[in-house]
Amino acid sequence: KYYHVINLSRHLAIVPEWEDYQPVFKDQEIIRLDPGLAFGTGNHQTTQLAMLGIERAMVKPLTVADVGTGSGILAIAAHKLGAKSVLATDISDESMTAAEENAALNGIYDIALQKTSLLADVDGKFDLIVANILAEILLDLIPQLDSHLNEDGQVIFSGIDYLQLPKIEQALAENSFQIDLKMRAGRWIGLAISRKHEGHHHHHH
Repeated sequence: KYYHVINLSRHLAIVPEWEDYQPVFKDQEIIRLDPGLAFGTGNHQTTQLAMLGIERAMVKPLTVADVGTGSGILAIAAHKLGAKSVLATDISDESMTAAEENAALNGIYDIALQKTSLLADVDGKFDLIVANILAEILLDLIPQLDSHLNEDGQVIFSGIDYLQLPKIEQALAENSFQIDLKMRAGRWIGLAISRKHEGHHHHHH
C-alpha cells in the first residue's frame, strides 16, 4: 500500500524512495520512505488523518512528540512542516531502526529517538503530542498527556476504529480534554484534542 506516491496535501507528499516525483508546487515537501522497513501502525488512512492533524496544528514552530512512531513517518512529517524539535518514541528496536533510516533518507538527523513505552520516562513537555496507535493503547496514553503537554498544547490521535471512539471520548473527558476536530476516513477516526477551557473565555491577543 506504500508502493505509490501519496499526494497527501498542499504541503506533503509521501514518495517511495525509488520513485521520481515532481511536485506541482515547488514548496510541497516530499517524505521519502523505504517501504521494506517496519511500518508499525502505518495504515495508509490513519497516517493521512494524523498528518492532516499535524499540518493543521503547525501554525508556528512547535515542539513535537510522536508516540509509537513505527516507521518514523509522522516525526518526519512534523519536522518537514517546521517543528522546532521532534522526539519519537516506540517500544520496539525495529521501529527505532526504521525511524532512523527513514529520517536519514530525508536528510534528517536531529529527530530524537527514545525506546520506551508511550511517554514513560520521557522528560519535558511538548506543544504537540501525536499518536497513531490502536485505541486500546491510546487509553493507556491519555492519563500521561497532561504532565507532558505545554499549557496551550495540542494532541493529535489517529488509528481509532470508529467502534472504539466512545471509549476514547469518555477517557478524554475524564482527563479534562476536549475534542476540537474529528476526521474520518473509512472506519478510522482522527482527532485534534486540547485541554478543556471551562469557566473562562479564551481571549486572543
